[in-house]
Amino acid sequence: MKYEIFVEKFEDRLFCLQKELSEIIVSDVLFCEKEFVSKFVSGSKFLRSVFLFLLQDFFSLKDEKKVFSIAKTIELVHIATLIHDDIIDKSLQRRNLETFNCRFSNSFAVLLGDWILSLSFDEVLKFDNREMVLLFLKTLKTMCCAEFYQYFQKNRIISLENYVEKCRKKTATLFELGAYFLCESENFGFEINKHVKNFAKYFGVAFQISNDLKNVLQMEEESFENSDFNSGIFTSSVLFAIQKEPNLLNLKTCEILKILKSKENVTKTVNLVEKYVNLAVFELEKINKNVENYDIIKLCRMLKEIKL
Repeated sequence: MKYEIFVEKFEDRLFCLQKELSEIIVSDVLFCEKEFVSKFVSGSKFLRSVFLFLLQDFFSLKDEKKVFSIAKTIELVHIATLIHDDIIDKSLQRRNLETFNCRFSNSFAVLLGDWILSLSFDEVLKFDNREMVLLFLKTLKTMCCAEFYQYFQKNRIISLENYVEKCRKKTATLFELGAYFLCESENFGFEINKHVKNFAKYFGVAFQISNDLKNVLQMEEESFENSDFNSGIFTSSVLFAIQKEPNLLNLKTCEILKILKSKENVTKTVNLVEKYVNLAVFELEKINKNVENYDIIKLCRMLKEIKL
C-alpha cells in the first residue's frame, strides 16, 4: 500500500488546508512571495493532517471543521520547525525548492519561522481551552529541548534508548499534540485520551526511525557530505553498525555506506520500527479490538514497509 492512497482519500480537505495555510502565512507580510510560499506549502506530504483525519475516521467523528482546525495548527508548527531546521542544518533545498535561508537569508528565515509559529499560537487560542494551550506550550519546549540535546550530542555515540527518546521529543510530540487536541475537543475521557496519546507517541517514534533509515538507504558518496552522519548526528542505523564495527567512524565513505546499507544492519532498524508499530497498534486495540479494519492501522503498518 502506498501513502498516496490516503492523500487521494482526503484530496479535497488537503487542498483546502494547503490553500488556507498559504493564505495565512502570506497575509499582508509576504504578499510579494505568495507564489513561492504556496509552492513550499503544497510540497508537504501533510502526514500529520492525514494522521488526524484517519483518527477522525477511526472514531467516526462528524465535525470535520474542528479536526481541520487542529490539523491547521499542527501543520503551522511543523512548517515553522522545518524552516528553523534548515537554518540550523544550513540546508539549501527542501521539497525540490530553495530553502528560505538560501533564497533570502538566515535572518529572514528566522523571522519567517517565528512569524509562522506566532500564527499557530493564534489558532490554539481559538480553541478557548486552557489545557490545550498549556500542552501546546509544553510541546514546543519539549521539541526545543530535543534540538538542544541533538546539538550538544553531535559526534557522540549515544545509546539506542537516548536516540529513541530524542525521536519521541523531536517528532512524536507533535503527533501526540494533535491526537490530544482531538480527544480533548471530543471529551473522550481519561482512558481513551491516554491510549490515543500513546498511540500517537509510538507512531511518531516509528515514523522518525523509519524516515532516518530511508535517508540512510538513499545516501550515496556524492551526497554523503550533507548527510546527518557527516554532521555528527547518528541515527539507529549508525548505532547498530557501531555495535558490530566499533571503528566505523574512521572508515572510508564507501565502506561506511556498505556497512550501513547491509541487509543485516537494515534489518535491525526495521525490527526497531516494527517494535514501535506494534506498540502503537496495541494501544488502539485497547479501544477497539477490530483495529485492523481501519486505515489508521494500515498507515501505521506502512512505516515498516522498507525494501531490504
